[in-house]
Amino acid sequence: MKCPACKFHNAAGIKFCGQCGQRLTIACRCGFQNQPGVKFCGECGLPLDGAPQMPEPHSDDDTRRREFSEARRLFLEIGAPLRADQAARELTR
Repeated sequence: MKCPACKFHNAAGIKFCGQCGQRLTIACRCGFQNQPGVKFCGECGLPLDGAPQMPEPHSDDDTRRREFSEARRLFLEIGAPLRADQAARELTR
């Protein structure tokens, strides 16, 4: 691996440059060793130190809960009055 600081060619798998001591890899929380200068892990995609943090994705349960709440709200606003109207019409027949 070529050192980004002094351009010395180091053997593969080396973590620090043998010529100038520059760190050649950046470890991610997942354990993968990344090259310096990258902002996100090449293995898991997590942001590395100093990279902008990405928002955590919502779980499927959160999404389902939001969708259910929205459907319930729409039913109460639109569906319930329509059903009440229909019931009133049937009673007057």
